[in-house]
Amino acid sequence: MCVQLARLVADLHEKRHRWFATNDVAGWTKRLEEIAVGVERAGMYPGRIHNAGPVVTAALRLANLRIAAVFRAHKRDLAEAHSPAAVDEVTHSLLNGLRALLAGDRAALLAGAPSDVALPGRLTRWMPRLAPAAVFAAAAVLLPMVPFVADSPAMATSLRWTFAVMAAVSLATIRQDVAAQVNDVFGRAVPWGK
Repeated sequence: MCVQLARLVADLHEKRHRWFATNDVAGWTKRLEEIAVGVERAGMYPGRIHNAGPVVTAALRLANLRIAAVFRAHKRDLAEAHSPAAVDEVTHSLLNGLRALLAGDRAALLAGAPSDVALPGRLTRWMPRLAPAAVFAAAAVLLPMVPFVADSPAMATSLRWTFAVMAAVSLATIRQDVAAQVNDVFGRAVPWGK
């Protein structure tokens, strides 16, 4: 996370004059979201935390969510930036956050954090996995029924298995690069209509 944040701070500083560029701002906000997700998961060591009990687990998770909310708040600041100086303000704030992360100073990270962040439910946490998995599962069922594909049983079976595996992989991992790699290897191994 610290490396990601340091790279983002450097990029913001270097490209602050591009505060109006839609692609740059979209990339910065995407990277901020990735950092926020990393902050949410930081320090949640299942073996250690869950043994401390549900109250401690909930308190630590809430603290991480509050810190993540601070990083997410900067997404709006970047979207509303109207000059290089506005980007510099975000850069300065993120640099202070980087210093606090490196020092392990949770108090500094929580200083500007909102106090009313709610713990997301399980469905909210699983939604990034469920949506692609549902699309792949639907494709596994529906595409083999398309007349052109249905005429070739080998192709229909290959499609069905390919999309079923893609659904399982996207459900098993939230990292899309891993899912893409597995799906690519599986797609090359499946004999399409042979």
